[in-house]
Amino acid sequence: MTAEAISITARDIRKSFHAGFTVDVPLLKVQAGQTLALLGPSGAGKSTLLWMLGLLEKPDSGEVLLDDRPVSPHDRTARRAMAAVFQRPYLFKDTVGQNVAYGLKLRGVDGAQRRERVERALDRVGLVGY
Repeated sequence: MTAEAISITARDIRKSFHAGFTVDVPLLKVQAGQTLALLGPSGAGKSTLLWMLGLLEKPDSGEVLLDDRPVSPHDRTARRAMAAVFQRPYLFKDTVGQNVAYGLKLRGVDGAQRRERVERALDRVGLVGY
């Protein structure tokens, strides 16, 4: 499983909360290279869905699949293939590039390749130089 080739599928995932609110997603498929945007009002369940897809939160039922293989938050290999950017997106109060590079550094990507991948990622989203 490589980061460049991962598709993600959520099948019948559900997460219920004490207040009676439930996030219920019958089927969601995101193909490798595809971009997905979740839109909705505050409290609609967008963050909960992202936490489940990112293997940071276990659904009450259903399954998340990476490249058609069932995975869970306990699957370290799958977790290493995931990345997330939260509402307060910086890890460190340094450059955007250093924050983006941090995950690659943890995965053992060497310095030259890390710089190249960060540059490509920042170029893709219009943040080169930050």
